[in-house]
Amino acid sequence: MPDRLKIVILDDNDERRYQIRDMLPDYIDAVFAPIRDSAKSLIKGEASGKRTDLVIMNADDETGCTLSLFTWMKTEEEALFSVPVLLLCEDAFSDSVLAFLEAGDAEFYEGEVDPDQLFMQIMDMIETAEMAPDPVAEPSYTEKDSARIQGHSVKPVGEDEDTIRRSIVLQHEEQLQQLDQAIERGRKKQEQIKELMALAMQYKEENSTAEEKPPKEKPLHELNGESALKVLSEAEDQEPEEKKPTIVVVDYDVRNRKLCELFLQRDYQVVSITTGMNAIDHFVKNKADLLILSTSMPILDGFKILNSIRWQPNGKRVPVIFMAEGDPDEVRRKCQKEHVVGVLTKPVSKTALRRSVDAVLATLASSRQ
Repeated sequence: MPDRLKIVILDDNDERRYQIRDMLPDYIDAVFAPIRDSAKSLIKGEASGKRTDLVIMNADDETGCTLSLFTWMKTEEEALFSVPVLLLCEDAFSDSVLAFLEAGDAEFYEGEVDPDQLFMQIMDMIETAEMAPDPVAEPSYTEKDSARIQGHSVKPVGEDEDTIRRSIVLQHEEQLQQLDQAIERGRKKQEQIKELMALAMQYKEENSTAEEKPPKEKPLHELNGESALKVLSEAEDQEPEEKKPTIVVVDYDVRNRKLCELFLQRDYQVVSITTGMNAIDHFVKNKADLLILSTSMPILDGFKILNSIRWQPNGKRVPVIFMAEGDPDEVRRKCQKEHVVGVLTKPVSKTALRRSVDAVLATLASSRQ
């Protein structure tokens, strides 16, 4: 039997709290924590010594206690930086929910609890967290970093080339070792989760009644001519599921990036990227229907990032909407002929963003017909 998973629930809604506990299988320990400072010891597992795999919080808490605990987890307690957090909320666009985005990353579950949907989201978050490498501190951007990107020498004063070379090799080896360790932990946890999911499916099948199971359809070769034609006709009438357009959002600003995700994720597939280098790497192997790019980025600004993306296989002609913190007219003058189809002012508003994105993608769709 694999190790049991531990989920800490911080919710002052008694009905929903017990509903979540009752829906979880026996191999998941659901711990109720008070929305006070004493919740910190339960999240850290000081009493039991058991690591927390997921924290569920009520994002609509009017007292601000859950926001305080979330901020503590994401900014102060380094051991909890990688623990995923699921926020329960009535409206993902509310000010109380957006306040969490300013403190750190989290996922949301909006509206009434659907047991199957919530369970799948919980397991997916745990598996994703286990596969991710350990978090590292954000680098401080200096003139040396900019010079290094451009290929200039940044040798520190008083250090010879052999010392610098050995230092770089040691750092590289340490990074590879950390990555191997993270992959191994993720592989083990993935095997455990697969086994747990198999147990859950077996439990569900054993407890489902015969009346709830749909009648098994016969294969075509066992049907008579009229029935086979009917099945084939129904299959032809079913329209294939339309694939959502892919939008890549590039912005170092967590709050603005999350706003774009929340405003677009219902109708589009959104890929969120935090750095310019990762954005350039993305277009080496991946395509997108639209790029939403911030003009203000560390090291490389939005214009330099776009120039590099244009050299990538999938970025030559991707349409771009810039997000500008300053004067949008100045940004439009710099755009020239880089397939920039719009400029928005940060922080983006839902109305302006949706209007621009919908118009661009509708124009692209009509031009392809």
